[in-house]
Amino acid sequence: MNSFSQSVCENIGYYVYFLKDPRNSKIFYIGKGKDNRVFQHIQGAIDTPLKSDKLDLIREIGTQNVQHFILRNRLTEEQALEVESACIDLLGLENL
Repeated sequence: MNSFSQSVCENIGYYVYFLKDPRNSKIFYIGKGKDNRVFQHIQGAIDTPLKSDKLDLIREIGTQNVQHFILRNRLTEEQALEVESACIDLLGLENL
């Protein structure tokens, strides 16, 4: 599993991230996180047979192929929630 170092986790604070399908460059998930949250969706798709639209799409893409992007970092939790919500509204996504 990918992960940030402890020093990166300490420096980035709360952040807003998105996951993208490299096959069509489509953003399919936007979230807020702290520490290694951005990578936990991939690990969840590997570790559990649980069915969900998001996990099924990650498995279809291939867990090594999902692209991760940090949109903003060094945010408070409240700021991260606001940025996350604005991005979801802007892209018209309903997080899976």
